[in-house]
Amino acid sequence: MNRSQTVAPATEPVGLAEAKLHLRVDTSQDDDLIEALIAAAREQAEYLTGQRLITQTWELELSAGESVSLWGLVPLQSVSSTISANISVDANWPPTATANLADTVTITCGFGDADDVPRSIRQWMLLRIGALYEQREAVVSGVASLQALPRPVGDALLDPYCLPRC
Repeated sequence: MNRSQTVAPATEPVGLAEAKLHLRVDTSQDDDLIEALIAAAREQAEYLTGQRLITQTWELELSAGESVSLWGLVPLQSVSSTISANISVDANWPPTATANLADTVTITCGFGDADDVPRSIRQWMLLRIGALYEQREAVVSGVASLQALPRPVGDALLDPYCLPRC
């Protein structure tokens, strides 16, 4: 099975203006960096939750009789194939797609646009963007101790959307 993204998200769940407001940044000097951090935070949220945030399209090439997990391609918006009535989708967890014949399956997935992404995921992204913006190196020298937000305050914002893997 080959899996490839054919249509990337058109926007991010958190916009540049919202991120800059959260970061208390008034200049445009770091806009490129902040936009990169927004994308990185979205990708990390998608990985941790196993869900796509913004509508996007993926293609799967399946062999005859092959059944694949759609983990990482939920929430599903639509599933189609090049051969009519060739694909069956089992909505039990985790959802799977099975091809009766070798086929290319097109999956459209994601919550929708930025307004459809749950607020707690967007808030988690802002926290992650803030941490990445303030701490730009992997190692800090000359600091006696580092403190992170306690897990319940930060990462627990994703808990309602983390499917069984979290």
